[in-house]
Amino acid sequence: MSIAEVIRERRSIRDFKPDSIDEATVLSLLEDAVWAPFHSKNEPWRFIFVSKPGKERFIQMVADSYLRMDQYKSMPPEQRSQLGAKLKAAFHAVPAFLLVIMKESESRKRWEEDFAATSALIQNFMLLAWEQGVGTVWKTNPYIYDRLFCDNMCLQSDEKIVGVVQLGYPAELPEARERVSASQLFTVL
Repeated sequence: MSIAEVIRERRSIRDFKPDSIDEATVLSLLEDAVWAPFHSKNEPWRFIFVSKPGKERFIQMVADSYLRMDQYKSMPPEQRSQLGAKLKAAFHAVPAFLLVIMKESESRKRWEEDFAATSALIQNFMLLAWEQGVGTVWKTNPYIYDRLFCDNMCLQSDEKIVGVVQLGYPAELPEARERVSASQLFTVL
């Protein structure tokens, strides 16, 4: 498959088979994904992989974060508990999670360069995974901004979660969504 085909055929997968994704597969994908371009001499990223052994603890921390952040404050209490159960069930249906973490710089220029590089790494990872038959979806749900959640995940005070990549083998492949042609967004000076 060509790079163009992988880019055009990749889909965000939200419905996974129950098959697990092993650490070796994820690490192998990351070994290639880290070749994303970066501006500084230091690669600004690190990773936390969550699979079966740590998944229950991770899911509970996410649920606790949502309650702590009062994400459901407008709902009646009975709906809140149902939503918490639905959230946990949805997370249990995901075979593995990859938290992609970036060291934050106080320099705005460096921060933006590091964020762009880390985002490029995530895209590399997702394309490499797709090429290997592994489905992914990049999430930036509210819990990644909860400082206590981040502390519980052992992030340093100068680190941020850029995204959580949910991954597993696709149960089904969604249809492609239309894209606006680049020619409609292209300006020549």
